[in-house]
Amino acid sequence: TDFASWVDGFGYMVLDRTGARSWRATVHAVDGRVVDRCRLHGDRSHCQVGRVPTVPPA
Repeated sequence: TDFASWVDGFGYMVLDRTGARSWRATVHAVDGRVVDRCRLHGDRSHCQVGRVPTVPPA
């Protein structure tokens, strides 16, 4: 998908630079689990998951 959304339970996101205008994003839930991975290049992005499901509280 070209755009991802988050419902609930967002923890943190790690951005790793992969080029002059490119990044790899790893999205984590509050408990640290990886819930999505995205590639960003310039003003475009592509994520594996279109809508991250609600994460139940730990």
